[in-house]
Amino acid sequence: MWPPSVIPPSGYWFDEKGLRVESTSLPNLIAALKQYRKDSGSPEGDPSYEVHAQLCARHPSLCTTGRKLAALVPKSIRRFLIHRCGLVSKEEVQRRAAICLTCPQRQEWRSTCTSCNDSLNKALRKTFPGRVSELEGHACVIGGDEVSIAMLFDSGDKLTVAPKACWRHA
Repeated sequence: MWPPSVIPPSGYWFDEKGLRVESTSLPNLIAALKQYRKDSGSPEGDPSYEVHAQLCARHPSLCTTGRKLAALVPKSIRRFLIHRCGLVSKEEVQRRAAICLTCPQRQEWRSTCTSCNDSLNKALRKTFPGRVSELEGHACVIGGDEVSIAMLFDSGDKLTVAPKACWRHA
């Protein structure tokens, strides 16, 4: 399974029998592959699985299963982030959540693997207990972050290409 907060170094693309299908995000790439196959009369197959498999084959060190990824987010990571960045107040988390809930750059990252999603969300809830549940499983296309986690920390990261209403806009 491709981690949702990781943008592939070579971008989002899929090799369909020598033709490169490209997009700006994982969900858009899967949709583009489905559309290409429909338009070309090719069998639909399982685009989600196939895209994940190709990404993982190209970048095996970045790819992981839900269980492996769950093992990578222990309390020590939370402690490191809190020490490095500091937590924002509950009020600030709610303010940021209100912005992210209406942002067009927010996309669902969950895969079709229900057990992977469940394992990962369970680990994330345990490691980051202040997450906003409505934003679980969503990533920022611009920042590349899992938004329900990013909004908890005062990292100081600003994004010049973010929408002006974004709490991370520079």
